[in-house]
Amino acid sequence: MTSLQTKLEFSTLPALVLVLMMAAAGCGKTKTGAGDEVSVAELDRALGMWTMANGKPPQSVYDLTNLPVLQGRRLPALQSGKKLTLSPDSKHVVISDQ
Repeated sequence: MTSLQTKLEFSTLPALVLVLMMAAAGCGKTKTGAGDEVSVAELDRALGMWTMANGKPPQSVYDLTNLPVLQGRRLPALQSGKKLTLSPDSKHVVISDQ
């Protein structure tokens, strides 16, 4: 194997992992329509995809809605005084006080 082939295979590995994660996020659930609500667990998976693809977490939870797996879906309805935020370590989406 040449060094060019090796570089090409390693440079496509993150893209392949991202595609597989996006496909897995959509497996096993049935769509109820374009306006269905995203769960916090789905937001966590989307956060992992975003971080892997961009090398850093998003600035806001709301940036995750641009990912294809979440487009056209609503963020979860929250109780009054609550909001969606990234955990301090930016590894999870959490519901916190406003």
